[in-house]
Amino acid sequence: MGLVEAWGSGIKRILNAAEEHGLPKPRFQEFDNMFRVELFRTNQVADQANQVTDQANPNPKN
Repeated sequence: MGLVEAWGSGIKRILNAAEEHGLPKPRFQEFDNMFRVELFRTNQVADQANQVTDQANPNPKN
């Protein structure tokens, strides 16, 4: 189908993207024949996401 750019290129691309954006290196964890990738973002991204959420829910219940 031509969907795969190159086998094994995804992890390298993730690491390069994090470095290019000045983010901490992602954490890779392997367990029980599975793996987890923990990605990090800047506070600016989190702040923008919170603003969008606040605008969508102007009267949150306390």
